[in-house]
Amino acid sequence: MQETIRLLINPCSKVVKAKKGDALIDVFVSAGIEIPVLCNKNGSCGKCRVVVKADANPVSEIERLSLGDALLQKGYRLACRTEVWGDGEVTVPVESSEEALESIYSGDEIQVIKNKRFNYPLRPQVASGYSAALDLGTTTITGYLFDSNGNLLSYCSCFNPTTLYGGDVMTRMTYIQGKPENFLHLRSSLFTGIKKILSSLCIRALGFERGIDIQDECLQRIAVCGNTFMQHVFLGLNPVEIGLFPHRPLLKDSVKAKAGDISGLVNAGVFEQTEVLVAPAVDSFIGGDAVCGAIATMLHKSSEPAIMIDLGTNGEMVLNNNGHLFAASASAGPAFEGYQISAGMRATVGAINSINIDEDHTVHYNVIGGIKPKGICGTGIVSSIAELIRTDLLTETGHIKKGHFCIVPEGESFTGSAIVLTDKDVEVVQKAKAAFSSGIFSLLRTAGLGLQDLKRIYLAGAFGSRASKDDLKGIGLIPYEINAEVIPSGNSAGAGIAMLLLSESAENEAIDLARKINVVEFVLQKEFEDEYLNALFFKKYARNI
Repeated sequence: MQETIRLLINPCSKVVKAKKGDALIDVFVSAGIEIPVLCNKNGSCGKCRVVVKADANPVSEIERLSLGDALLQKGYRLACRTEVWGDGEVTVPVESSEEALESIYSGDEIQVIKNKRFNYPLRPQVASGYSAALDLGTTTITGYLFDSNGNLLSYCSCFNPTTLYGGDVMTRMTYIQGKPENFLHLRSSLFTGIKKILSSLCIRALGFERGIDIQDECLQRIAVCGNTFMQHVFLGLNPVEIGLFPHRPLLKDSVKAKAGDISGLVNAGVFEQTEVLVAPAVDSFIGGDAVCGAIATMLHKSSEPAIMIDLGTNGEMVLNNNGHLFAASASAGPAFEGYQISAGMRATVGAINSINIDEDHTVHYNVIGGIKPKGICGTGIVSSIAELIRTDLLTETGHIKKGHFCIVPEGESFTGSAIVLTDKDVEVVQKAKAAFSSGIFSLLRTAGLGLQDLKRIYLAGAFGSRASKDDLKGIGLIPYEINAEVIPSGNSAGAGIAMLLLSESAENEAIDLARKINVVEFVLQKEFEDEYLNALFFKKYARNI
């Protein structure tokens, strides 16, 4: 029989029990303590940093590479690679604990939802009860709570717990392939996140005393969207076929059901008679979130060539040319959300969100919340690379001329560690921006359009709404030759699923729209490889100042 040990987890002062030899990350998951992991627990992302004061297994080689001698000497370990062997204390430092916090972002879609600026008539009012809209993003889950009249009561977001099994869809697909029990683990983690979101929404709207129980019979209706993978997981459909040729989803149609008919949802605190609506998907990698984004931006009604780009992990794009709709996925990973970057973090208090380099190469940075910087979020990373290009400190191939770029020296940061940008960080962004840039070329070519023909770009997602147009052009994510109007649209998937929740007309429009969208597969186009390779280069962009 395995020996039971006790661990004090700080700063939450929570005492948990574990078995000798348990991995710390599994202890955290069992105890409901959130910590970011984006690498299927293999140590490569380096995000699950903890300080361990307990007997544990020897430091692994990947921990030495990820943490370095200075942090190891302070007791730092990676939770996913550490086995606890005795009683002790584990501290989750600020650079790890912040990842589980809600982003401070309040985007353009909030005002749209709050003021009901919908292009669709609302459903008839009901006497009482509440409803919720959920956007199951690859990296982030966002929720919105409404009263019986469709008024927005609260909204919040949290780290998607399924990232524990991989930072992107394909990594999670590998995790569940051939292992049904792993699919159950992944699905259970999703419902843990949904439960947290619903609880937070209700408590924020009505206070702790009433909010803690509101999910019961008072929650009348829930609408859900996400990429096709996340929607399959939500519904209990193993999406492993999506990752295998010919990449066909088990289900594309919208779903209407009772919560009790979706196994596991009741365990997330939802009353079994609650009505559930899942948005229609288009194909394996174009999900209900893309459809909802188009609904929210009215992209499909545009009289001029327009494109919606969701700058998230799954990178969906939808183009409208005279009523002909084309969509594709440019899987870019979570770099623009602050992940896979050595000092990356979400857009929370303490994140650097922009920088400026002056003539003598002095760095000036802006920090969310005005405190000492803890790390750098997606817009800050893009801003940094754009500035490096502008000041000739970065080569066309993506190498920092001085080897690395120090944004914040040790003495100025919140953690006491320098915040630097490395060639590896640049490479992550380089691949992501090339995926989007070459994808835009491919969609336009498929639609018979040139770069100058595009008149409007809707930038969707939290990152897209905060990113500077000049910075996006500066790194080449938006091709330099495009002069289209750039319109930040916030979390358009969230706004769209709210519309489906509150309007039957929007729901019907989404069903019709999903059937009209033509899917474009970049890899089948002979020009794509050359376009992608060309897009990897950084070129100087003449800003309009």
